Amino acid sequence: MAAVQMSVAYDLFRDFGVANQVADFPVYRKTLSGYREIEARNVVSRAELRRLLVLIDGHRDLRALGACFRAGELVALIKELEALGLVESTSASPSFDSSALGDASSFTSNLSAPEFAATRAAARESAEALLGMGFAVYASRFDSCTDSGELRRVVSDVKSKLLASYGQDAATLYIECVRDAAEQARIATRSAPVH
Repeated sequence: MAAVQMSVAYDLFRDFGVANQVADFPVYRKTLSGYREIEARNVVSRAELRRLLVLIDGHRDLRALGACFRAGELVALIKELEALGLVESTSASPSFDSSALGDASSFTSNLSAPEFAATRAAARESAEALLGMGFAVYASRFDSCTDSGELRRVVSDVKSKLLASYGQDAATLYIECVRDAAEQARIATRSAPVH
């Protein structure tokens, strides 16, 4: 086992340029497409690739995941999942902050009608992608939202479901998607020409 760990460490050092310290090894998380793939099983057919996708949780680094794979296999598998758009490095995204899972008011308050519509659509689409079949419970609630307060409650409920079912990584990804959509809607509204 030690030889496998050393080989994994060497491969990671060579391919990712990281030092031989646990804290320096990359950590990956599933993307929205990655969560969809777990549910749908449309893209990944090889067992070892699917196993890695399931194991990636946004917390364990590649060194920890290396114990589950043959020497030299992990780096190729990660690169393949990344190329398919199913995983991403957490170093490119903000680190987990428990305040990111607070209430949704920071990104749904004071939205204009177009901003509200865009944010609701993104929140609905992201929830559907992450929850799969479990989304049916929330579909009508999203569709009947008419103001920011209602949207905050639904987003908060989806976040709680994701926390319970998939953990902090999925809940954080969901909140980031909704926040990004709200921010993009605000930018688009401000930059739209006035007639």
